[in-house]
Amino acid sequence: MDIGEALRTAQESAPDRAKLRELSTARRQLVGAIADLGTTLAEEAGRSVSASVRDEVEQTLGAALADPSAADALRTGRLVRALSTDGLDAVDLDGAVAGGPGTRSPARGSSSGSSTRGGSRTSKGTASSDPEDLDARRRRKDAEKALAEAEENARAAAKAAEEAARAESAAEDLAEQAEQQRSDLADQVEDLKRRLTELRDRLDDATDEVDTATRDRLAAARRRVTADRDVASADAEVERLRERLERR
Repeated sequence: MDIGEALRTAQESAPDRAKLRELSTARRQLVGAIADLGTTLAEEAGRSVSASVRDEVEQTLGAALADPSAADALRTGRLVRALSTDGLDAVDLDGAVAGGPGTRSPARGSSSGSSTRGGSRTSKGTASSDPEDLDARRRRKDAEKALAEAEENARAAAKAAEEAARAESAAEDLAEQAEQQRSDLADQVEDLKRRLTELRDRLDDATDEVDTATRDRLAAARRRVTADRDVASADAEVERLRERLERR
């Protein structure tokens, strides 16, 4: 059930459908492996397991892996009917546990389990060469191995989903940072554009002032040339009048 909690947590944070499919596959494999082991143990105890009972066992295990309340109900050891889940709603536990909420009493279960297992081991010890006993032990070993592999696959799938979720979260953070940087740079570009426009306006104003000053300077130069000519002409006239006076 601890693996079920890990699978539920990973499924809630799974970033995409591919990871969800991996988790679903791991859950089905785990349920199948647990059911196989349970069937093998039941057969070792001399009890046959029908296909319908196995289906109910798998449904109950699937519900326990999907819903923590169903897992708690399964832990009591007092289920009186199979559990099922649609993957969306909470598992219906109404009337599923004998005696209502409570914990399992270990007295009869533990002594019975101990007696059965002890008897089984004794039987194996005295009839280890029995082909049926050897086949049962082989099937149990195979079921335990399959369960261990399914548990490892489930843990790996949950871990991969969590890592993918963390990677997605980190990528989202980086994307947000990049977007913020882009926004900041866009603001800076707009500021630079405004400053460039202002500088161009100032340059145009300065150019106009230079053009005006140049025109004024040229006009002043022309006036100075004209004044110089007038002065020269006046000097010449003065000199001419002086010469006339001297001749008289």
